[in-house]
Amino acid sequence: MVLAVIAIIAAAMVPRISGIMDDAKISRAGSEVQTIGMAILRFNANTGKWPARNASGADNKLLTLVSGDADSKIPLPAYVGGDKNYFGNAGTSANGDYLDNHLKLNKPKGDAKKGYPTSGINRWNGPYLQEVGADPWGNAYVMNIISAYSTATNDNLYCYVISAGPDGTIQTDAEVKDTELGTHAVSGDDVAFLLRARK
Repeated sequence: MVLAVIAIIAAAMVPRISGIMDDAKISRAGSEVQTIGMAILRFNANTGKWPARNASGADNKLLTLVSGDADSKIPLPAYVGGDKNYFGNAGTSANGDYLDNHLKLNKPKGDAKKGYPTSGINRWNGPYLQEVGADPWGNAYVMNIISAYSTATNDNLYCYVISAGPDGTIQTDAEVKDTELGTHAVSGDDVAFLLRARK
């Protein structure tokens, strides 16, 4: 009888404990995307640039930044409305890089020779952030950095630091267009920090 009562109590507590753990993970992801976002804003205030320098040392060329390293699991993008979704580019591709290279090491694409200037009025004055690993579900944090510097008038209107959330798939559109502004929102179970909005 005592064992039956204990089993009933345990069965009632499991969903509650699971819910508390899920809420804690969502809260942690929310805090971490905000921390990354604020570090990027400090970087921009110091350097006058966005962390989007490519392997040639040219600014405003990268599409995506991700946390972690070559072993990091990059979350898959959901293609919203047929748009090409930049959230899916891996940090090792020509169009992506790791956050640490820009915010911690000043080595865009891993090359110190391509680093941002460390003297003068607009200079790299980091590190802006300690190493950022995976989100609470084991995926890299992802940023559509193109939307920070893009001058397009009809798309790439919102720049996010984002976690794919519990399902591991990014549902938020990385290329928000004018025609989507009325219905735009962070989608699915994604956890996001809005870094820049141009509309």
